[in-house]
Amino acid sequence: MEIWQYLEILRRPKKTWFFSKDNTEEKIDALTKIADHGYPSLIYNLTEFLKDDNKEIRETACNTIIQLF
Repeated sequence: MEIWQYLEILRRPKKTWFFSKDNTEEKIDALTKIADHGYPSLIYNLTEFLKDDNKEIRETACNTIIQLF
């Protein structure tokens, strides 16, 4: 999968119209892949996830940014 596809996974809404789907694991997996295969210029795209409502996503985003830095 390409990096931009992982970023798209992160930007997906938490809830849809009909079904409430928890995609936390999917987002954490995307952040982990970005940390492993990403590059420092992606940090700008990840800063918005430092304000996420979910604590796990916030912490994983922070660790991803640190690793990319």
